[in-house]
Amino acid sequence: MNEEERLKYLEVVYQKAQKLTEITESFFELSQLEADEIDIILRRENIVDIIKDVFVTFFVEFEKKSLTPMIDLPEEPFFVKCDRGSVERILYNLIHNAIKYGAEGKMIGVQIQRIDSFYWVEIWDKGEGISEKDLSHVFNRLFQSKRSRSNAGNGLGLSITKKLVEKQNGEIKVTSKPYEKTSFSFSLMVDD
Repeated sequence: MNEEERLKYLEVVYQKAQKLTEITESFFELSQLEADEIDIILRRENIVDIIKDVFVTFFVEFEKKSLTPMIDLPEEPFFVKCDRGSVERILYNLIHNAIKYGAEGKMIGVQIQRIDSFYWVEIWDKGEGISEKDLSHVFNRLFQSKRSRSNAGNGLGLSITKKLVEKQNGEIKVTSKPYEKTSFSFSLMVDD
């Protein structure tokens, strides 16, 4: 084997090891959530600031994929009861998925609205979407649609996201109309 072939195979082994580490860490995190071993401490937080802080970390990826971010957030603070680190993880997972699976729609957006005693945060894209038969399964552990399998996911991110939302007394929903709008929305309790 020449040096170029060796380096190529080393890169493949390295990538496989990275993926295995990621899967192991995700399984560990999900098992901790299911066993109530992760402390979720609800505090008064401005959800608008959290969304802005997480969204801005993706701007390089938006530029790389020629995505237009559509940010529809109020100027005033919206206070919720939440665990900031958990909400950051929820947002990271949902925005990452929107980029990964919805980039061909060239738009990713975020908006927030109050419904009764909850603020609902919506992350959306205009990509290929999720098939009708897959919609009811997207939060199941290890579920991957046929399309997402080719994108090297591990089927745990949305399960973790759902658990984190539920641990904060919220709900998460998904809707999808291919090439029109795929939307993940989650709720957090208002803290006026």
